[in-house]
Amino acid sequence: MREEFISVLRFLSVLQKNTEKYFNDELNAKGLGSSSQMILMKIYECEGITMQELCHLGNYHKGSVTKIIQKLSEEGYVRVEVDNKDHRYKHLYTTEKVKDSVQKIFQIREWWINEIYQDYSSEERAFLTDALEKMSLRSNEALKKVMDHYQSGED
Repeated sequence: MREEFISVLRFLSVLQKNTEKYFNDELNAKGLGSSSQMILMKIYECEGITMQELCHLGNYHKGSVTKIIQKLSEEGYVRVEVDNKDHRYKHLYTTEKVKDSVQKIFQIREWWINEIYQDYSSEERAFLTDALEKMSLRSNEALKKVMDHYQSGED
């Protein structure tokens, strides 16, 4: 069991690092990176999304999103508008500059996923995607339990 645990984590880590490196290398010329492209694409798909919704949907840390949004705004990719009714909320919109980048990001994503899944059948792809989604959701639940335990002050 211990070996399996270490192997799974190592494999996920290698996949994540390689994916991040690929996106960083491919998007560097546009001033984007792995994390910023994911957030930019979520804004593109959900125009007007708030920063809070973005953090929740992507399971992102609030401080990280704030820094990325600030950079995307400075680079002219994103426009931030304060909510008229509640000034605590900021709505996010993509700008015209994003149109060229979006197509490039779609191409990069498609190439990468096809490379990773090259030797997998459609059934294997579906199973793996489903299994990883379940593991991600389970890890969220487990982390919440741990955080709740620490916040309750129990040992």
